[in-house]
Amino acid sequence: RGFTASNMRILKVHVISAEGLKGLKEGGPSPFCLVKTFGSGKIQTKKTGLMSGGTKIDPQWNEVLLMEVDNDINGVAVAVWLKDTLKKHHSSTTVQFRDIEYSEPKYYPLQERGKGRGKILLKFENLDEEQSEILDRTINHKKTQRSINKNFDIDMESKDIIKVFKCSYEKGVPRTKGRLFITENYILFKASIGNSKVVIPVDIIEQAAPRGKIFNDGIKIVTRDGQKYLFFNLITNRDRCLRILMDLGIDVPYMKSKMLKKGQTSSRNRKYLITLYQ
Repeated sequence: RGFTASNMRILKVHVISAEGLKGLKEGGPSPFCLVKTFGSGKIQTKKTGLMSGGTKIDPQWNEVLLMEVDNDINGVAVAVWLKDTLKKHHSSTTVQFRDIEYSEPKYYPLQERGKGRGKILLKFENLDEEQSEILDRTINHKKTQRSINKNFDIDMESKDIIKVFKCSYEKGVPRTKGRLFITENYILFKASIGNSKVVIPVDIIEQAAPRGKIFNDGIKIVTRDGQKYLFFNLITNRDRCLRILMDLGIDVPYMKSKMLKKGQTSSRNRKYLITLYQ
C-alpha cells in the first residue's frame, strides 16, 4: 500500500527495535531514536523514549510516532542517539517513501560515516484522520486511562478519552477543585484532594449551557431527570468544552447559535476532528 495523493496525511512510524549496535556496552548510555522528515515541505522531528527492553546492543523501543506529512516530504531519517550526561550520535538511516513497504516491518541498515553500525526494525503505515485521532488518544491517554479505571471503577480504553480539563465542581461552598474528563460515554469529575467524584453518562444528558454571572467561565449540565451539575474555572476552555459536548450529540443551544452566526456547522459528521481538541 503506497502513499496516496492528498494535501496532508498522517504517517505512523513504529520504531520497534535494533540489532547489533556496534561500539555499545551494557554498562554504557541508553539509546533512543530521533525521527525527522526531509524534503521541501514542513519538517517534523519526533523522538522515542529510552530503550524499553532488550539490551544496549539489541535495544527494544516498540514505540509509535505520528508524523504529519505532505506531498513535498520525500521520506524520513531515523537516527540512533545515546543518552548519558551528554547526547551523542551513534548512527542513522534514510528511508525514501518510494522504498517503503507499508504495513510490513523491515530492517534498515544503520551507518555512521559510511560504516555499518547495526540495523533498525521499522514499520510504516498511512492513517486517515479518524484512525490517527484514535491512535493519538491511545498513546497520550494511557496514564489518564489508568486513573479513570482506578478511581471510577470503569473499564475504559484510552482511545475513548477525548479531553481533560482542570476546573472546579460546585456542590455547596467552597467549590471543589479537580479534573473534568470528557469521554465517549461519560462525563467524569475527580477532586484533586479527597474522594469527591461525579459520574454522568452521556446518554442521560438533556442539555448543556454556559454558566457564570461575573466571569462566565462555567458550564451547566442537566440530565433528563432534572439533575444539575455545575463546573467552573474553565476560563478560556469553556466554549471548547461545550463544543466537544455538542459533538457528542448533547444539545447545546448556545454553541448552535454561536456557530450559525459564524456560518459553521457541527463536526458531528466528522466524529474525531483533530484540530478542534488540540
